[in-house]
Amino acid sequence: MPVLEEWALLPSVWLEELFALLALPGAINAHPFLATMARSISDAARISNTVEPIIVASGKNPTLVPFICQISDKLDEETLTIARRSCCVHVAEIMHVVRHTQNPNAFVVNLIGDVRAMWLNPKYQLVEVWKREPSHPKKLVEVALSHVETCEEYAMQLAPFLNVEQLDALVTHLFNHSTEDNLKRVLDLLMEVPPTFRRDQKELNFALPQHFMYMCYSIKPFKELLKRQTGLLDHCVNCCVTGHMSVESALSACTLIVENTEDVSFVFGRVLCQLVQKVPQSRSVVVQAILPALFKRYAWEDKMLWRGVVICMTTLWPGHKEQLCRLLMLMPQEYGEPTIKTLQTQHNIIAFMESTLPQLDHTVHIPAYIKTMLS
Repeated sequence: MPVLEEWALLPSVWLEELFALLALPGAINAHPFLATMARSISDAARISNTVEPIIVASGKNPTLVPFICQISDKLDEETLTIARRSCCVHVAEIMHVVRHTQNPNAFVVNLIGDVRAMWLNPKYQLVEVWKREPSHPKKLVEVALSHVETCEEYAMQLAPFLNVEQLDALVTHLFNHSTEDNLKRVLDLLMEVPPTFRRDQKELNFALPQHFMYMCYSIKPFKELLKRQTGLLDHCVNCCVTGHMSVESALSACTLIVENTEDVSFVFGRVLCQLVQKVPQSRSVVVQAILPALFKRYAWEDKMLWRGVVICMTTLWPGHKEQLCRLLMLMPQEYGEPTIKTLQTQHNIIAFMESTLPQLDHTVHIPAYIKTMLS
């Protein structure tokens, strides 16, 4: 009776032990029966019926994971799916495979994707597993990120489980060395995380979509990569339009930008324009929080940045006249007068100020140049 064809007659425990030996065929120094079986599996790995027992056994025996990863390029799609389902529970072994893999392995990339889905399942209880020492999930994330130069897909698959510093390292690498599509893929993975998961895993301090948007803004690209930066920021705004990214996430990113101690880049003016024009729900917060922060930082001193802010104010004027009037009172004449004149070309703001400012005279200081303009 051919042994390789009658797997059902062999006890499952015996199979597991046998294929644990076969995980490293070159190291076998035993009965010719084992050596013959190892050679048969190596030669006939394309045949699903031959490797199926190994895949089944791998669900309980983690030492088989490296061997399955090694022969994965010889398996058909259906068998690969079964293999990933069996192997994904063995996080520690996957970590060792990633650590010792020199070249990208498509099976391992998809396997890590299955691990991501497993971790997002509430039944996995990630908080408890993450805090356990040694923490295999945490180690897998670290190892995957350490291999970003040779296989960025490993770290990309685990994007929802990166902290802010780790996500910054990944985004910076992808921005400078990879494609815009890969960066968008990272954002997609961050946005796919269920809100309930975010709430339950809050104590783990994973990075959020707003951190991705902020990082795309904060990168200081070479001139030839500036288009990539603006394209990514536009994409973030468009994700708000489609509902894939929450408006709160985009506004949180804007808050991070205006509260940062570094100078605000002119690119942010474009972001504000896009946001208030395409996402009306953002306008109230922009008027109440974002614009006041820019005024406190004398944003008008940067001509390119201010150009975007003025366009933003033009969009906001019909619904937020009084708040914008109060902000205009803060500007020195050198910048305030041309700003008012620019807004006047789109809206009759002087008429509104003439009727409104007398009522505000006791609550705000009206600069002399504005009184002159109104008279």
